[in-house]
Amino acid sequence: MNYMFDDDLRKFLGDDFALLNKPAIYLTKEEKWKILQAILFMFGAETEDNKIIVYESEDNEEKINQMKASIENMLKTTVEAKFDKETNRWILESTEFS
Repeated sequence: MNYMFDDDLRKFLGDDFALLNKPAIYLTKEEKWKILQAILFMFGAETEDNKIIVYESEDNEEKINQMKASIENMLKTTVEAKFDKETNRWILESTEFS
């Protein structure tokens, strides 16, 4: 099956693109985090090492807390969220493997 975003995912994930063929039950938390970074990157988020960076026009803590809770529930990990007022961006990072 060839989705139209395969090229973008392949470019972002590089050698880790093969993770998409691995059954989710066998993925580590770090591998799931990498896939999540790639998916959010396709929707405008940025990544930096093990961080997910989301730009917001304002400090919308409720929205980020919902995203944080969703990630924590999916990956069974603790996520730290910090807002940088100078750049209007939220930085999400797993405390488990950052």
